[in-house]
Amino acid sequence: MKNMDYNLIKEIIDSWDPVELLTIGCPLDEYNLETEKIFQFCKDIHTKQEIGEMIYFTFFESFGENTFKKTLEECLDVGQKILDSTRGNQGRKKKNSKKR
Repeated sequence: MKNMDYNLIKEIIDSWDPVELLTIGCPLDEYNLETEKIFQFCKDIHTKQEIGEMIYFTFFESFGENTFKKTLEECLDVGQKILDSTRGNQGRKKKNSKKR
């Protein structure tokens, strides 16, 4: 997806707080590595399924099964939020370009 925005993905991931690190006061950059991986992946993608699986495996790899307790279904929901935000971002970019 060419109109993918890192900050939108970061906002979605941080608000989801998949390992509840931000909830306990960890630094706001806690998920930056995972967010960057997801952002890079999304540049060439894709579907809710592909993004959701990428989210799942990224966090599973980073935190392990004892810490990362989210299901694939939950990750698919986050993937859908990313897709929806991208579509909304495209709409905002089109509106802004029409104003010029």
